[in-house]
Amino acid sequence: MTFAQNLKRLRIAAGLTQEQLAHACGYSGQSRIGNYESSQPKARQPKPDELPMIASALGVSVGQLFGESQTLRLNPTMIAETVSALRIVYARRGVIFDAAGEADATIFIAAYRIRERMPRAISQADLVERVADVVSIKGAEDGRSDGVQVGGVDRGSTRKRAGKS
Repeated sequence: MTFAQNLKRLRIAAGLTQEQLAHACGYSGQSRIGNYESSQPKARQPKPDELPMIASALGVSVGQLFGESQTLRLNPTMIAETVSALRIVYARRGVIFDAAGEADATIFIAAYRIRERMPRAISQADLVERVADVVSIKGAEDGRSDGVQVGGVDRGSTRKRAGKS
């Protein structure tokens, strides 16, 4: 089952309309939830930092949003550390970490699980090194030999490189 299908199933099971779920998450209307539930390839996906809020509004774990049966309890500090590390790793590869992209959401979960198993006090450099391993492994699984474009957005096609006009 896809994220979109799980979200819709869980929302209906909770007895909520798209609009009710949107308001519970602090969104102004139902269109965002409608996009998240869409099966269209270009449909918008939630950012990793929105997942705990959506899960909480539905009374489920973040893992359940992705069809997992085990509970994944997210720590806001670890979310921020993981996203920061992913952005650094992707930037080194010349791409932008796309938190709304489905491929990058999958990588986020894998990277977050690694962060969870690490000591509370860890340097950003150590976390970046471990996250880089996850991104490289995922790139190899996707058939890329260079591990560059695992997800994310190619910087050259959407934004000017930093420091260049």
